Order: sequence, then C-alpha cells, then structure tokens
Amino acid sequence: MKVTNGLKVAMANKPLCYKMLFSRTVITVIAYIVCFLIANILIKDVVESQEVKDFFGFAVQEFKNFILGNPTSNADLSAQLNANISATLAMLKAKIAEFMWMPIVILLIIQVAKFFTGICDYVMAVNVNEHMSSLRHAEFFTTLVEHFSPAIRYATYCVLSLLIYNTFIISVSALLFILLIRYIGFFTFTVVLFFVVFADSFRLMIVGLVPAKMVCEKCGVTKAFRDAFKGLNFKLMLERFLSYFIMRLIHITITVIMSFATLGVSFIVTVPFFSVAYMSVRFVDYYTVHHKKYYLTFDEIVVPKELRNKGEQLLNKVDID
Repeated sequence: MKVTNGLKVAMANKPLCYKMLFSRTVITVIAYIVCFLIANILIKDVVESQEVKDFFGFAVQEFKNFILGNPTSNADLSAQLNANISATLAMLKAKIAEFMWMPIVILLIIQVAKFFTGICDYVMAVNVNEHMSSLRHAEFFTTLVEHFSPAIRYATYCVLSLLIYNTFIISVSALLFILLIRYIGFFTFTVVLFFVVFADSFRLMIVGLVPAKMVCEKCGVTKAFRDAFKGLNFKLMLERFLSYFIMRLIHITITVIMSFATLGVSFIVTVPFFSVAYMSVRFVDYYTVHHKKYYLTFDEIVVPKELRNKGEQLLNKVDID
C-alpha cells in the first residue's frame, strides 16, 4: 500500500523528477571533473616521470629487437629489466604519500557532493509534501531559497549519518565476503547484496520519517531524529521495514533490467524517478502514521479510515429535517 501510493505520487510528479535529474547531473558532473583533475595531477606526474619513460622505452626497444630478430641476451635482458623495475618501484615508493592522500581528497569531494545532493533532497521533500497536502507545485529554486536553513541542516545530518552507517555496513559486508567466499563461492555476492539491502531497509525503518517530520512539523533535525523512534511497535516496524525492503527490491530489479536493455541509458530515468519515489514512500508513511489525508493525483485522494469514521459520526449527529 505504501509502496504503491509512493510510486503513484512519484509518477504524478514528473516535473520534479526532471528537476532532480538536472540537479543530480550537475552535482555529479562537477564532482567527477574535480576528482579527475586531482587524480590526473598525480597520474600525469607518474606517467611523465623519467623512470616510467625509461621503462616503456626499454620495452619498446626489446619488442623491436624481437621483431627484427636481434634479441638481447637473457643475462642482459634480465639485468636491464630488473634495473628498470627497481627504478620505477623506487619512484612510486617516493610518491606513496601522494597516493595515500589522493583517495582521502576524493572521498572528501564525494562527501561535499553528497552534501549538495542532501540540500536538493530536502527541497524535493518539501515539494513532495506540498503535492500530497495541497497539489501545489512550487518552483525548485524558490523552494530552495525559502527553506535554505533547514536544507543545510538536513544535508549535514545526511552526510554525517550516512558516512558513519555506510562505513560500518561496508566493513561488515567485506568481512562477510572474506568469510563466506571460500565456502559458498559465487553465491557470496548474493548473500552480501541481500545483507546490504536488509541493512539499508533497516536504516530507513528507523530514520525514514526524519525529512517528513522536519518539513511537516517545522522541527530541527535533532528533534526529528529523536522523535522518529517514538511510538514504534513491532507491527509498525515490521510493516515499515517490509515497505522499504520491497521498494529496494523493485528499484534494483528495474534498474538492472533497464540498464542491460538500454546499455545504461536508462539511468537518466531511473535515478531521478526512484529518488522521488523513495521520498514519496517516506511521506506516505508519515501521513499514514499520523492519520492525515493526502493527494496521490489530481483525481485521487487517500482519506484514512480514522478520518472517515470521524466524519460519519459527525454526520450522524446532524438532525436533518
């Protein structure tokens, strides 16, 4: 029910999907360009070093000698090869500090990109809420300006929480892979993938209402995170977990099938659509838990049974002559 309604809200918000596609594309392209320029500085320095030039020059010369039938003696070839390899390794060892800093810098750039993506996600959350509550569709940039402060706080929360959680999940996944690969072979990939989907669904079960609480209740990210745990019982947690788990399976299945069928072109559709769909499911969850009516489309509105029963009781009290 929540997944179905969330997908309906996303499909009814095609302009928002296009805006998310544009914003994520711009952020991703800029991040890739910066990462490439940083990596290129070190790679270019290595490729253009005298040691690498000597090594490739030696390899080319020996290949020419082999083609022309003038091979170098085994002793000379071995000595020259060892000398070139030793010189190249010594050069790489001297640059080991630069190699260690490069992934750290790239990781920081990725986190900055996630920060800006988090800002866009909060704007998307506001737009999803306005669609569901009143069918209002405000301009993306206007919404960003109006909600800039909470968007910054939400983006900071996303970067920090996801960095900690993802580091833990990646570590556990790597440990699982190392422990299971010798026993179940290729099936290990399936087990690790299932664990990642399970862990991500569990995370959304716990904190899935944070953006909805921030937008609908105008509260800070700390209070929204704390209140997200309130009122959780086993039945509600299981229902919420299954919703996010099913959503992840749908996402993975459709993305894999469409990417193979279109050679990856489908990502320009699936990435923004599922971004909106996940946020829509989170708001459907919030509206359902708080017994609030909401719009799916212009012609379709969901009214919780609690409100319907209340309306029937009020109607029964009216004396119609």
